[in-house]
Amino acid sequence: MDIDAERRLVRRSQAGDRGAFDALIRAHRDRAYRLAYRLTGSHADADDVLQEAWLRGYRGITEFGGRARFGTWFFRILLRAAASHRRRLGRRADGEGGTALEGSEAVSGAADPQQRAAAHELHDALQEALCSLPADQRGAVVLVAFEGLSYAEAAEAQGCPEGTLAWRVAEARRRLARKLAPYLDSAGEAHHAM
Repeated sequence: MDIDAERRLVRRSQAGDRGAFDALIRAHRDRAYRLAYRLTGSHADADDVLQEAWLRGYRGITEFGGRARFGTWFFRILLRAAASHRRRLGRRADGEGGTALEGSEAVSGAADPQQRAAAHELHDALQEALCSLPADQRGAVVLVAFEGLSYAEAAEAQGCPEGTLAWRVAEARRRLARKLAPYLDSAGEAHHAM
């Protein structure tokens, strides 16, 4: 969705137009779900977090000042909803055997069953490693590495300075590399494409 169309929908939402807010939800639904799932590692938890975040977004849309894109603003709400959800559960989210990563050709289309199994194993290991990160680092690396936000956008979403965000991403990548070392060859590349 282009930025002008998004701004029009935000203004209409702020004026009480529920249909405009629904259009914003539709425009950001898939990306928001991927983020929620990567943060929680569970489809059920992702659904709960996303529902809570959309409700918070709807209630708080009048506070949206437009300094950032709607998606960036909403991701900040989603990060907070995920943190609240983890606190309510009183535990760190663990994966439920699925993967937070998009299905890739390497996993779904590999002709060799051994390759396909190894790729699934790598995906599962990555999800487990993501879920083991502290929430701020997990959120930072997911926003930058998986969702493609710039450091500035991710810092805005996390409500921190860009330098802090950069440190979080670097630390998350360092921890992920250590946990995924058994799956990486000497050049640092995955044994099987993701």
